[in-house]
Amino acid sequence: MSKSVIWSPKSREEWVECIDEMTDLCSHAKHRSAAIRGLKDDDAPLSREYIEDRIDIDDPLNGFQIRHSTGGWMQGFVMTTTFTTWTHYFRWDSVHPSAGLRISHKNQILADKLSRMRDMSGQLSMELEKQPRHGDGVVGVVWDTIAEISLVGALGCGEYLLRMALDDLSRKGCYEYVVLQATKSSCSFYQRFGFLRVGAVARYNSDPNSKVVGYRHWTYAEEQINRKKHGGPSLMMVKKISKNAFSIVNSLSSFIVENKPTIIPLTKEIFSNKGAIATVAEPEKIEEVVFSVSSPKLSRKVVQVVKRISSEESRKRAITNKTAVCREFLNINMIELQESSKFSSENAIVGNLRKQVSNHRDDPANPSFYNKVVRLVLRSQLKHRKAQKEKYYYVVHYDLGSQTLFLASMEIDGFFLKGERAGRSRWKVHSNSIRNIFSAPSNEYEVIRADHVAKRCYVVQERWDLYLS
Repeated sequence: MSKSVIWSPKSREEWVECIDEMTDLCSHAKHRSAAIRGLKDDDAPLSREYIEDRIDIDDPLNGFQIRHSTGGWMQGFVMTTTFTTWTHYFRWDSVHPSAGLRISHKNQILADKLSRMRDMSGQLSMELEKQPRHGDGVVGVVWDTIAEISLVGALGCGEYLLRMALDDLSRKGCYEYVVLQATKSSCSFYQRFGFLRVGAVARYNSDPNSKVVGYRHWTYAEEQINRKKHGGPSLMMVKKISKNAFSIVNSLSSFIVENKPTIIPLTKEIFSNKGAIATVAEPEKIEEVVFSVSSPKLSRKVVQVVKRISSEESRKRAITNKTAVCREFLNINMIELQESSKFSSENAIVGNLRKQVSNHRDDPANPSFYNKVVRLVLRSQLKHRKAQKEKYYYVVHYDLGSQTLFLASMEIDGFFLKGERAGRSRWKVHSNSIRNIFSAPSNEYEVIRADHVAKRCYVVQERWDLYLS
């Protein structure tokens, strides 16, 4: 936050002026997340039409924006309002078969974990159903004691924005609950803040005998529900508002500004990944900065850009350059491993330790130890291996010349919840072991099959699926 400010638009018009920025930011945030995490994300970014709709209809319309303090560029935004429905019939009901909360997974461990993230008993939905409301399905049914976080978009500042929104809603004093529509990829983020999946059903027809279906948020009363167009029931999440919570808005008061910061147009000179100023050729005008990431250990900054140009050949070249810049940034080792041939555990700062960078390619007949998971080879006790509680280690650094391994112990970090890995143990590097990395000869350890699942650069953020024999 040192180079950012917080601004709260005071009118609908001020929000309207930001629609272009909000739309672009949501698109860039999706690409940025996919590039850094290396994961496929099937959730589409917020569309311009949806953003326009919310700004036009939401009443009241409140929220915050985080912007660059000197450049004025938007870094994130959040909008809140009073929860409203536009259906002829609506009911909070987590136990209804059409609500989409039922768990059919046969794995009991996975089912138990999912049930703790959802309102399986229906208690929360019953509390919500008791809340006062007024209006009808045409003009809108307003739930006076239920707030809604209607829009969130951020480039690394989502937690700040969500906490500020929750704090602001609590300070208003008129809301008991806050609801939001999540995506599959964002559910876990909101769960960290106490949000719980809750079910709801609705009827999208004035006929009282028409079918009750799972609630689709922001779908109107007479709209024909089509699963291909609308998908399944919306992932609604709810949290009871804390009345005496710590005020993050007060603690960040020094960053709040009264007026919208002036946006400085981007010049043709930007920081390159080499740390020097890069001049862009005149015919290919840079229109937008996708994102920038600063390393706490390196003074240089990597800025990724999108070139909007007419020719298809130039467009393909721009996409190729973008991928190369991203890959080069992800390979930067922040703990000086590239600058020193020797590794020291004193360099291993827990939050900044990255996977070792190597151009070495594995030979199937003689695999290397780079970024591998290993176990101790007890040649005299191989037949007793299964009877022992075996330990597994991650190779933080592999010195090829001396055939030395620098190891950190691993531990189980819960279970995978979906896909082919559902129910399998999820492993991570024990954060305390990073401070106690030890070395050992490579001939005392053997590589075991382990898949990098999270595809993160930082060791402590990675998760593994170990295939144990």
